[in-house]
Amino acid sequence: MITDENLYDGYIKTITGRKFYLDSDDTESIDIKDIAHALANVARFNGHTARHYSVAEHSVLVLQILRSWGCVNFKTLMTGLLHDATEAYLPDLPTPFKAFMPEYQAKEAALWVRIAEKFRLWEKADDVPHKGIVDVVMGRVTAENLQRSLIKHADRTALFIEALDLQPKGDSHTWPEHQFYGMLARDWINQSDRTLQSRTCGAYHPRLAFIRQFDILAAGRDLTGE
Repeated sequence: MITDENLYDGYIKTITGRKFYLDSDDTESIDIKDIAHALANVARFNGHTARHYSVAEHSVLVLQILRSWGCVNFKTLMTGLLHDATEAYLPDLPTPFKAFMPEYQAKEAALWVRIAEKFRLWEKADDVPHKGIVDVVMGRVTAENLQRSLIKHADRTALFIEALDLQPKGDSHTWPEHQFYGMLARDWINQSDRTLQSRTCGAYHPRLAFIRQFDILAAGRDLTGE
């Protein structure tokens, strides 16, 4: 008998032809090509942007911010690039809505554990107060929790950059921590006359830009043994 539970056998078929099961601890079905392809098709802000802006492009932006802050830890850089990789397999939810969906958050957290194991990433970032960011950037503190926190700071800074650049009718000035992250976002934007798109992906499609950055980081890891 076909039921709602077994109609599709609990998996999705990825672009590379893999069967991906959500309720599994398997890491073999997780592939960077699937992640890059899917994230390039998923829109940030639920599509409410002046142009199509993908999670893949956002991910590259987070990586670029980490680099601009002087971060050279390959594990941190790779985690920054892949910090939203769960959205390649789970539908993205706007952060304000996600807070009301604890079951979704639990599924997302379990999926992150699999992705982190696959690519040797940090666990999800702790919410370390932003006052610790200066010590991390200057290299004075390299504790794991602050490395992980640095990714969260870059993610939040990217959020404000994107809001300023892509939401002409947005209200990011009313968001929590606007004074801190808004300042970082404006400073990043003012560093160059180039557009957000040209500074992150350049002439590359977001999918290719994402893969290109992954390959660069993977090669660096292989060379350093990190």
